[in-house]
Amino acid sequence: MSSSHDANKAADETVAPEESARQPREPPIDPQAGHILNYTPISRVMRAAVPGDVMVSREAIELMQDCVSEFISFVTSEAAEKCAAEKRRAVSADDVLTAMNKLGFENYSEALKIYLRRYYEKKHAGATCTSGRTNE
Repeated sequence: MSSSHDANKAADETVAPEESARQPREPPIDPQAGHILNYTPISRVMRAAVPGDVMVSREAIELMQDCVSEFISFVTSEAAEKCAAEKRRAVSADDVLTAMNKLGFENYSEALKIYLRRYYEKKHAGATCTSGRTNE
């Protein structure tokens, strides 16, 4: 009985992508568990990363929620230490990139540098377009 009960429980906890809309939503954030990110966006990203016929269990999503929350806290804490040492109160994007390099995440920081550069270019281009308008 135990093995069939375990199999049924596992089947209940596994959600196919097309069934996800019918499943009750998890609480968005569990502060006691240290979660700083909502369950639903993590679930969407994970389901988008696998083929359509692959299911992602709630347990896997919750584990990823733990991992991502811990990662963000870890990097942010390191960046905040840099700010405190420099007597600043605001963590900047450069602080985050420096922290990622210091913590051994150079590969990710390089990708983020590219993203950040493109973001600023796009933001600057948008500001130029709107500032160049005239009211007629």
